[in-house]
Amino acid sequence: DYDVITNSFNGIVDLLKKENRTIVFQTVPPFEFSEEGGALMKRLNGYVKTTLSQKVDFVFDCNRVIASKEDSAKPLYGGHPNKEGAYKWGVALAEELKKFL
Repeated sequence: DYDVITNSFNGIVDLLKKENRTIVFQTVPPFEFSEEGGALMKRLNGYVKTTLSQKVDFVFDCNRVIASKEDSAKPLYGGHPNKEGAYKWGVALAEELKKFL
């Protein structure tokens, strides 16, 4: 799963780079994962923040807003997130994009 997903991330980024686009990537948000799913999510987010961040213009870590501080795979606002979590995520992303753009 990890290799398939990271290859997909890279493919998306490569396509956008060919079109000379500004690329903003977000981390994988928390859901109500199994232990295995949470471990994969954390591993993918590590890849996004360390490796993929070198290929894109900006990475937004949504987990700093909508995930538990103790365990980033655990959602604070439900697994999707709920309306409150979506609002907080959107406001935080908008603030970061204002700085970036």
